[in-house]
Amino acid sequence: MNDRPWLVHYDKGVPQTLEYPEAPLFYFLEEAARKYPDRACTIFKGAVISYKEMNQLTDHMAAALVEMGVKKGDRVGIFMPNTPQFIIAYFGILKAGGVVVAVNPTYPPDEVLTPVNDANIEIMFTLTRFYKVLKAVRERSKLKRIIVSNIKEALPPFTSLLFTLLKEKKEGHHLEALDERDVWMKDLLKKHENSPKPNIEISPDDIALFQYSGGTTGVPKGAVAMHRNVVANTMQMKHGYGAERARPERCPRKYQQVQGDDFPRRSTAL
Repeated sequence: MNDRPWLVHYDKGVPQTLEYPEAPLFYFLEEAARKYPDRACTIFKGAVISYKEMNQLTDHMAAALVEMGVKKGDRVGIFMPNTPQFIIAYFGILKAGGVVVAVNPTYPPDEVLTPVNDANIEIMFTLTRFYKVLKAVRERSKLKRIIVSNIKEALPPFTSLLFTLLKEKKEGHHLEALDERDVWMKDLLKKHENSPKPNIEISPDDIALFQYSGGTTGVPKGAVAMHRNVVANTMQMKHGYGAERARPERCPRKYQQVQGDDFPRRSTAL
């Protein structure tokens, strides 16, 4: 009797077994940067960031986070939609030894409070449009610092100019200044543009992320994923979805969702 009857239903070309690297999740980004340095990692409104550039940006962000006091195992939040800044924050947190906690940016302050308080988040990334939500959350939590980016920083130069003239103020993206406790993401990247990746030992059994999901009812609960878990998931997607063909991928889901969170990994699983 066949004790694995599901194997006959695998698509053609999908292997029955896989060997998983004993490495942290950002291994895939580093390998992609080494093998395909000039290939597009992200394409956003026509603006391209190569694998080499993304690997460098995430190294710089990791160095900035460590200087800000992030230690191995600290939870760091991301309150952003699908943007290149999300991926920079995501892998920067992991390279700093932190744990990614991605929160849906459409949530009001009361719903953001649950993961922020449960995970003891003290540092969080966001965009200017959602800054006021996190400022409100800070008054009722242990959140200390907010790292802020403007969506236009990810746009091509001419598109960014048009956005500034026609949409920035109208759609709520403009900020005159940040609270003195907070910092611009672009300033951190500039300050650490020559900083290497922090020398932090991260094993496959270290925690990579908390994924909060409440299903259809109840208060969201944090599911814990180790680097080993997410590496396995990435390899399964690579071989199951055909990412080894290195074709561009679109991401219709939010990165903060359980399935949407696959995209930062799938985009590096070459």
